[in-house]
Formats: sequence, structure tokens, C-alpha cells
Amino acid sequence: RGKVRSITMPKKIKNTKIVRRISGLANVIVAENLTATEVERIKKLPEVKNVTLAREFKTTLDVAVPLLQVDQIWTQTGSTGLPLTGNGITVGIIDTGIDYTHPDFGGCQQTDNINDGSCAKVIGGYDFFSDDTNPMDEQGHGTHVSGIVASQGFPLGVAPDAKIYALKVFGTGNAGGDDILAAMDMALDPNGDGDFSDHLDVINMSLGMNCVPYNIDCGPDDILSKKADLLAEHNVIVVIAAGNSGPPDKTIGSPGTSSKAITVGATYKQDYEGSYWDLNPRVNQITAFSSRGPVDWVDESGVQQHLIKPDIVAPGAIICAPRLDSIFEAGQHPYYYPCIDNIHVQLAGTSMASPYAAGVAALLRQRYPDYSSGQIKEILIETAADLGLDPETQGSGLI
Repeated sequence: RGKVRSITMPKKIKNTKIVRRISGLANVIVAENLTATEVERIKKLPEVKNVTLAREFKTTLDVAVPLLQVDQIWTQTGSTGLPLTGNGITVGIIDTGIDYTHPDFGGCQQTDNINDGSCAKVIGGYDFFSDDTNPMDEQGHGTHVSGIVASQGFPLGVAPDAKIYALKVFGTGNAGGDDILAAMDMALDPNGDGDFSDHLDVINMSLGMNCVPYNIDCGPDDILSKKADLLAEHNVIVVIAAGNSGPPDKTIGSPGTSSKAITVGATYKQDYEGSYWDLNPRVNQITAFSSRGPVDWVDESGVQQHLIKPDIVAPGAIICAPRLDSIFEAGQHPYYYPCIDNIHVQLAGTSMASPYAAGVAALLRQRYPDYSSGQIKEILIETAADLGLDPETQGSGLI
């Protein structure tokens, strides 16, 4: 923890360009234009623990609420006497940003600084992609995900009274790992004062990178998976999409390979007739696209390791939630188009399953404020409904 220390570069690589320094639980320096020989020389420096490639990550693209019996939880009250609807809970959405002007988030006025107190629902955040304080969505993915967690419109989110932090790491393309790391740091220390007591309660990461095969740069020992572990150790509930590379096994994406995060696969929310990602899929059926485990890798000590993933599954196919502008007009895609009205759209992916789990985690954090993130994960796993499938496909079952 603390500022990134200076690194004394060998003479022949003195001109290396340092493009970013990230101080937090993991101190990181991002450099560019290094040759393979220079990378090996830097690895040998005493101040350096490891050098890894800065990779790009992708987003991993109602009746689900009663299916999960969430509406029954809303009738209960938490320790403060308020309904279990996410009251007093903060959820960070590490994604493409949020259209906080959408009616489902209170229709806030657009601002240059989302931290200025002008929005009652989206109360903070940052645009790490553009390096400014206006994390307005440009793709629509983060808006949709945020609505599943905490929409106050129709359909209601799982935790409709939770507050949102918009941690934008995508512009119009893919996201850099350094932006994601910086967003995770903000989730742990929103005001950057070095005191983690104000950390967010839950973060949702509907994003990932395929690992073929798992190795130190992509898997449980990579920098993002380890960072997710660290946040969980500091009592942030970390929920991550499993990925959309199923049905083959060993396709869980990073950072869903984090051992302490809650990794979520996708199911169908109801019966459908016709050809979707599966033919005539049934309610609670695992979608073909949902990434499967296990995660097998050789750790930093050279020891073969085995990790069961996903941890749980949740609805992730044909999910209706807030729509950004006019994305997916009718006729543009066979499955993605407006639903209910013109300000909502149906999408699919483990990206949609993960926020259902994040929303339930928010309700549990409100119900059990003194429980650790590990205890909340244990509750989700132990109470999941067994679908009768192998754990590499369903984890412990339906949330």
C-alpha cells in the first residue's frame, strides 16, 4: 500500500516510457514499447515482483426476480428496520459506465462530475477510460447491468434501493487491464485517502478475458484475479461473470478465475420454443454459451492446482433491463431488441447473470452487515438450488 516506488532502469532501457502508475493493494507500473529482452532484464530488478502483458478485456454479454424469490425477501426487514431492498448498500459496477439520466435511475441531469451529489441513485464513480468524472455509458452494457442490480423502474432491480458507483473502464471498444485495476482500487478506497473503511459493499464485473490455457498471466494467479482476492479479503463482495465461451470445459474467463470472487454462470429464466443458444430451452437450463470449469493450472510455486468454477448460476438469457438510447432497434438482432417499451432492451450473457447475484449479495450484506464477504459467498453457495448437473457446469446451483 502507498505510492508506487521509483524503479531504477538499467542504462539500455532508460528511455522506456512509463504510461501509468497505480498505487493500491497492488502497486503497478505500466510501460510500453519494451522488447522481449528488456522485459527479461526488468524482471530481474529487485523492486519488481513480476512483469505481465497488459491485456484487453471484453464485456460478457421480469420474470427472473420472482423465479429467484427475491420479491419475498423485499417483504422482510434488516437490522435497521428498513425493508431488505438494498437500503444503505453501495454497489460498484465496473463496466461501460451508466446512463444515469435514464428514468430507471431517477432521471438525473447530466453532469461533468458524478460525485457532486446531484444524482440520488448513481452517487459516485469515475471514467477511467477517458480519465474524467463523468462515467456516462457509450455502449449500453453497463446501463443494462446496473438496472438488473438496482433499477427503480420496471422491471425492478434485485436491490432497487441500493446506491450505485459507476466505474467506467470501457469506451466504445475493449478495456485495458490497468483501467480495471484502477477501478478496483476505487471500489476499495472511494475517496483515495488510504482508509478502506468506506469501501463499497459489492462490486459487479461483467467482463473477462479467455485463458487458453490457464497460466500466470491469465488465471487464478494473474494480477486481476489476485486483486479480486485482495478486495474480498478486505470485505468487498466481488461478483464476476463466468464468461460466454461454453459449452466446452475449462473456459472460465479471468478474473472469474479468482478463488475468492463469486463467479456466475447463466441459465434460462423460462421455457422458450425455437432455436436460441439451445433448441427449445427450458427454465433453469444452463445456456450453451455459459462458460464451464474447472480451472486447472500450475501455480507460482510450480504446483498443479484445481478450482471448481462457476460458484453459482443465475438467469442470463433474454433479460429485460434499461436501454441506452436506441441500441438494438427491432430487426437488428434475432434475440436483442426493445422489451416492454422503447427505454428497455433484452440482452443475454453471463454479464446479465452476474448482476442478479450481485443484487442478491447486496440484500445479504444489508441483512447481515457484520458478515465477511467470505460468509456471504458461503451463504449463496449453500442455499443454491441444485439443478442436478456437475459442479463444473452449475457450481452449487441456481442462486
